[in-house]
Amino acid sequence: PYTTLFRSLSFGIICLLLVGLGGTELYKMSAINTSVVDLQTNWLPSVRQASKIEAAGLLYRLDARRFVMDDDRQSAASREKLNTLKATLTQISDAYAPLVSSPEEGDKYKQVSRNVAAYEAKIDELMELSRTKPVAELTVFIRDVTSPSAKALQASVDDLIRLNEEGAELTGQSARNSFESGLTLTIIFVVVAVIITILVATAFTRSITVPVLALLGATKQIAAGDLRAAVDVTGSDELTDLQTATAAMLLSLKTTIQHISDSSNQLASAAEEMSAITKESTAGIQQQNMETEQAATAVNEMTAAVEEVARNAVSASHSTQASERSAQTGQERVRQTIGSIEKLNSSVDQTSTEVEDLARQAQDIAKVL
Repeated sequence: PYTTLFRSLSFGIICLLLVGLGGTELYKMSAINTSVVDLQTNWLPSVRQASKIEAAGLLYRLDARRFVMDDDRQSAASREKLNTLKATLTQISDAYAPLVSSPEEGDKYKQVSRNVAAYEAKIDELMELSRTKPVAELTVFIRDVTSPSAKALQASVDDLIRLNEEGAELTGQSARNSFESGLTLTIIFVVVAVIITILVATAFTRSITVPVLALLGATKQIAAGDLRAAVDVTGSDELTDLQTATAAMLLSLKTTIQHISDSSNQLASAAEEMSAITKESTAGIQQQNMETEQAATAVNEMTAAVEEVARNAVSASHSTQASERSAQTGQERVRQTIGSIEKLNSSVDQTSTEVEDLARQAQDIAKVL
């Protein structure tokens, strides 16, 4: 249970770090995207439009000078060209209105609009004067009247462009700050994740190698014949199953060895009993051999007596009859003795066979031990 809890906590921490890293990256990327969108849809279009206002004002100003210097300035084409540039300046100036994004920018745009209107009014006045005034007076009018108005328009447009450039710079700086802070947080998360991963990997490695090495040592002791080895069963994972199986194997080996030991003791007792029986059989065989020798001696003596009785048979009838009876009795005893000898030989053979069987069984028992 402890190993499972530790494993879950470790992987949970790593997952939280990954989620935190992903969330931080998404947040910073969102901030950078906001800055980029702000640049693309607000500041840069505003700068471009303000530059268009500036360019249109310069063209309008140059054409006003051209108009004054044109000998055919009262022609419809000359006046139409100047009026077209005026309409273009007005249109470009009005097109800036949707791009206003702050009160400060609105104030500066209003100033530009006022200056555009004032400058256009001065040029309209110039066009009216051109009907009756000579070139010299028109030149003085441009120098003293329209030129200051044009400079005021140029200054207000420059202020508007500068405001948008500053806004673009601030937005870019915000994007850079978001990138740098995101990079810093990413590095911190990566370093922390690497450290935690190393710690978790080390802990997991130890949780696996330590029990495995202990189990390996116990297995080596068992393989060497030392059944006193202890198998510690810890945890509740696959390694625990292996420890449990090894402990069950050790217990089975101990039980088997104990059974073999008990069987060996029983076999030793049986061997001792068979040894005692063998000794008794040997003594009986020796005793039977002695009786057989005595019986053989008695047979020899009886045979000699029968021969002596036969030689003396002619001397006396009653001695002959007695001898005959003695001979018959002796023959009967001989037959009995021969039967006893045959039975003794059979008993000796059977005893020898049993002794050989006991010897083979004793050898088998010695092999088992």
